Amino acid sequence: MPPMRVLIFEPQYVGHNLAYVNYLASRLVELDCDVHLVTSRQALESDEFENHLGHLRPHLRCLPVDVFSKRSKGNGISVNGIVSARSLMRGLQIGLKSIQPEHLYVVSGNPLAHWMGLPNPISSYLRNHGIESEVVLLFGKYAYRHQGFSAALKEKLALLALARGPWNRIHHILPRAIEAMSTFSREFAQRARLLPDPIDPPILMTRSEARRSLGIPENGRYMGLIGVIEKRKGIFKFLEAFERALVHLRADDRVLLAGKSTEEVRSFLASRFQELSNSGRLIFLDGHLSAQDLWAACNASDVVTTPYPDHVYSASIVIRAAAINRIVLANKIGWMEETIDELSLGITCDINDSQMFAAKIVESLDSSLNFTINARAQRFVQFHSQSNFATCLTDRLCERMHQRRAVEQDCRKQSDAA
Repeated sequence: MPPMRVLIFEPQYVGHNLAYVNYLASRLVELDCDVHLVTSRQALESDEFENHLGHLRPHLRCLPVDVFSKRSKGNGISVNGIVSARSLMRGLQIGLKSIQPEHLYVVSGNPLAHWMGLPNPISSYLRNHGIESEVVLLFGKYAYRHQGFSAALKEKLALLALARGPWNRIHHILPRAIEAMSTFSREFAQRARLLPDPIDPPILMTRSEARRSLGIPENGRYMGLIGVIEKRKGIFKFLEAFERALVHLRADDRVLLAGKSTEEVRSFLASRFQELSNSGRLIFLDGHLSAQDLWAACNASDVVTTPYPDHVYSASIVIRAAAINRIVLANKIGWMEETIDELSLGITCDINDSQMFAAKIVESLDSSLNFTINARAQRFVQFHSQSNFATCLTDRLCERMHQRRAVEQDCRKQSDAA
């Protein structure tokens, strides 16, 4: 019997998207599946593709499709709005008819999840041809707690559309989302699965080794804001609070900004916060971080901070900090508040209260020396491993492959008996 033919659909190439494809496709190759990737031509020709999937080229059959909408500014595929959704549906339809898979994964499913709950040819095609489909979700109205009749109604409608979709498995990285699906209906609960927000295995090094590798001063204490450096990360509120806290800090306490920055941030740092740079209090490493550099920046920090103003969803940098035993200072909002407070991963506060934020900066730095994660937090880190991500995503596929092998063996026994 030929190997299971599996289609992965992912046209986007900026952000985490192709990293997720890498983790999934690598496991599918290990399982000896016939793996196909439907993506955009832009993704196939991108540096991100080579970085994440270059090693899989001999084992991955790629179908580039040119129907996707492009972002008006910057790189990437547009995924928001009706026009973009139609282009995604068209690309998926082309892939399904060209490859005729037995199993489908939609790796970044939020742009399509609700549209697929409406009458459409793709859902009908999947059901009529017996193709099992799995979708990965990161967001959604049901993924965080809210108040008010209007918000509750939007949550109900979003869950209704998702429940009516063709998905045999619905994977979400937020516990609150799984909770909402499970209480919506028993049938929905059977399809919903909590999925790890995967991080690569930590590269362990001492603070001095990490700082040496980054070429920054080895002495003192650092508060690290790591990853893409942009306004939505709360960087300006963070630096203002750090300035306010200076009177209570040591002379060699610093901020480390590490990651590729936007032009808006560069300009603001060069004007409003130039004095912090001139005094050596602000270290700015502007550029794409390799996996080695990303872990080095985390290891170099005494406190990892996530002062994201509006981010109610999962933040993988919090998981990374826990993996290397670093205390986190985060905005008191959504997943970060619930996770950090519940697992004792650090301190949360309202970043809009500059005086309180400044006080918590001092408190987190003073607490960093003796900080140690507990046993529950260790299990939390283990759950969010790359290997567990791949295991959770391929659980149903492995079950199907086992069932198919059992049928094949039974047919052989019947044939031999005849």
